[in-house]
Amino acid sequence: MNNLFNTDDVSQATKFWAPDVGLRRHLLTVTSVWALPFGSKRQYLNHAPRIVDAVLGGWGLQTISYFGSSNYLTPFFSGHNPANNDFNAYLPDVIPGANANLPSAQRSQDRWFNTSVYHEDTGTGLFVYDQIGAFKVPGCPDTDPLCLNTDAADVGRFGNAGVGSLRGPGLNVHHLSLAKTFAVTERFRMTFTSEIANIFNHPHFLNPGTYINDSAVGQLIWARPDYEPEKAGHRQVSFKLRVEF
Repeated sequence: MNNLFNTDDVSQATKFWAPDVGLRRHLLTVTSVWALPFGSKRQYLNHAPRIVDAVLGGWGLQTISYFGSSNYLTPFFSGHNPANNDFNAYLPDVIPGANANLPSAQRSQDRWFNTSVYHEDTGTGLFVYDQIGAFKVPGCPDTDPLCLNTDAADVGRFGNAGVGSLRGPGLNVHHLSLAKTFAVTERFRMTFTSEIANIFNHPHFLNPGTYINDSAVGQLIWARPDYEPEKAGHRQVSFKLRVEF
């Protein structure tokens, strides 16, 4: 994906290539099917009474798991036009030596990537940075990356942060189902299925906001919806009965 956020010259856009924002680089799907070894024509309980076979025999276990790498996200800022091009400059600067993506051990729901953390000093009315973070508005000093206490200088250029330089949450979700087909008559059959989506109830979140001026930047706020095809939302238990004839 070419990057049009840091140039006014479309003919030069191919000099600034970036990952395709919003897409995962890797997505692995693993499925398994296991016919439980109980009941008629199976290893165990092969000659069990019909009532026992009806309850315990003929079941099948199925699993499906999704493993996905993170989406590529882009940092933005607002409220300042450092390139003097009618507010078409949105990319911030990266503070020298800073890493935008936190190590996995340091990521949390409240701070997924290296954002600024600050509070207002009630005595002076000035803002104090608890964490400087990795990004700053172009023209702001490194010690006040969001210009909370100062005015941004007129630098006349684009920010140097890369499109797709941030990483969102990955995907790691597992589903389980148990099913059996009952022969009612020679013509009619019923299949009963019990399904558990996200069996471990592992929380999955939508991508965090990336506007560095926003107080909620980098926070995992919204859980993934239950209707998505990977079913990475809340744990869901369902029972289904299908009639075949």
